[in-house]
Amino acid sequence: MNLLYINISNINDISLFPKLLTHNNTYHSLILTDIKIKWIIVQKSRGRLSMSQIALLQRVSESRVRQLWSEYRKTRRVPTLKKAGRPRRVLTESEEREIISVYMKYPTNEVAVECILKKRDKSLAQPFTPY
Repeated sequence: MNLLYINISNINDISLFPKLLTHNNTYHSLILTDIKIKWIIVQKSRGRLSMSQIALLQRVSESRVRQLWSEYRKTRRVPTLKKAGRPRRVLTESEEREIISVYMKYPTNEVAVECILKKRDKSLAQPFTPY
């Protein structure tokens, strides 16, 4: 395990470094939260840390830090994350009854129930189509 050593002799505020980090080049291992975005904007506006130092500390890419900073400069608001993922599909009562009746007749897993519904009715069993 390679430890990341940071020279802090010229920096007075030790609270800039919230945790000890191990240095590896995987940026996707941690999730960026609203609190981390706010921390990135605060540190960048203070001007003490460079983009690459902030990226290393938060384990995100340098381009993501640049993107957040650019968005902040345009709007003068700290960027927030949108809700991730695909929106849920709301089932109607008739669709729920259809699913329950198929499950009661064939007590199997949801994939098998979906296959049965696809054979019966194309409109009911299409939650995975992208368009």
